[in-house]
Amino acid sequence: MTLLLCLLLCVQDDKSAKLIEALGGDDLEARESAEVELVKLGRPGLPAVRKALAAAQGESKSRLERVVAAITEPRWMTDVARAKERAAAEKKPLFVFATIGEVGGFA
Repeated sequence: MTLLLCLLLCVQDDKSAKLIEALGGDDLEARESAEVELVKLGRPGLPAVRKALAAAQGESKSRLERVVAAITEPRWMTDVARAKERAAAEKKPLFVFATIGEVGGFA
């Protein structure tokens, strides 16, 4: 069981490393795909992403920051932030409605 867990973690790290490397490549589609795949990896990929973020620059850094945000921030916070930016750009008011639900009821 321990060996299997170790192998899974090694494979996860290897996959994360390859995707992070692809973020710095020349192919735009490959960079976009790598970003999406890193988000799909979720929390298990975060240590590698955070380590790479410390040394990243430019577009790679921006992409890694988005990956961390997509994994760690609740979705509604990201959606509200985008709506706020859009409203400010269009110089329109922003109305946000919230409902209170059960604890853990929000993603």
